[in-house]
Amino acid sequence: MDGPRACREDEFGEAIALINSVFRAESDQDISADYPLVFNKAALEYMRIVRVDGRIVAHVPVAPRGVRVGGDGFMAAIISPTLSHPDYRHRGYATACLRDCVRIMEEREWPISVLWTQVETFPFYQNSGWEAMSPQGYGYGLVSGDAERLEDGAFDIVSYDSGNGEHLEAIGRFHDAEPNRIVRAREDLAALLALPKLIVHLAAQGGVIAGYVAVGEAMNKVGLLEAGGDLKAIGALVRDRLARLAPEDTLQVQTPLSPTPLGRFMESIENDDRHSIEDAALAGYQMVRINSLSGLLQGMEEHLRVRSKRVRATFGLDCSDSGEAVTISLDDGDVEIKAERSPNSLSLSRRQLAALIFGRHASVEAPPVPESHILHRLFPFYFPVPALDRS
Repeated sequence: MDGPRACREDEFGEAIALINSVFRAESDQDISADYPLVFNKAALEYMRIVRVDGRIVAHVPVAPRGVRVGGDGFMAAIISPTLSHPDYRHRGYATACLRDCVRIMEEREWPISVLWTQVETFPFYQNSGWEAMSPQGYGYGLVSGDAERLEDGAFDIVSYDSGNGEHLEAIGRFHDAEPNRIVRAREDLAALLALPKLIVHLAAQGGVIAGYVAVGEAMNKVGLLEAGGDLKAIGALVRDRLARLAPEDTLQVQTPLSPTPLGRFMESIENDDRHSIEDAALAGYQMVRINSLSGLLQGMEEHLRVRSKRVRATFGLDCSDSGEAVTISLDDGDVEIKAERSPNSLSLSRRQLAALIFGRHASVEAPPVPESHILHRLFPFYFPVPALDRS
């Protein structure tokens, strides 16, 4: 057994071929084009592999993403397509790669990790400390007839032009204006907007770009994925998109739980066809692993300040799996977090901490936290990861 270790440049093609054979079989899509920020030669260090019998038999990649939630910020490490070669499954090779990714996350001090999967594979990730979260967004269904309810607003609708720097900059500004978002460098944004089967349109009025929408037609990104800008511009763009639909087709729309221009637009048109994003089959279930409790809490101090107004309390939390302990002092919006054990510390497992802080999936048992504990006032905490940012 060779590994787990980083994929070498001369192994990149072999790794991509294996991933495609599992996740893109009978598809015209290619995983390296679908996930350009994850599968590229500059990220070989984060593509962890195991070789056995002269071939790659397991692979797990990890990719860091900056999270912004209001005044808070921290790094989240995304685990992307995880696999074992069909002939080498149930031998622990993928688990070895996954735990090597955990080692990297801990060395880099990335406080949490996020992934998306199906219910059947929850146990695989739970064995390494991830826990399944509550629903992470909404899915709506729109049909061509809904266009009649929307105004065109006298906007000019144009296709995104990757050679037009004004287009890229406008979309970047709209995204950066979102208080809750994943950080996107302009070069990363350009790669995301060039994803296969992604249709990006902009609305302009008087020569000024006022909004954009991104619609996916790929197997891993379906429907209206995101939008930004003026609500009237978004409405004109959605109307234009619906006018292009065949009568029997549906435009699926994805929105996160946190407020966004697209979410506000969907609420304004009073659409009754709304389900959780997971029930609408637009995304897998989110799982989170807390790598560093103190690092995470320090990265969400603004959230704690807001939630602890008119509260004075000091209490402890510790992770029974890692032994990490923190003491949290709240004083009417002032927050102090110390990496030390408190006499009245509440001890929870890594998975229980994730369920407490981020909200649990229905299949997960509630953490043993007394109903009167201040923690129920502080949490859950939510941060969105849009579909494009999983690439």
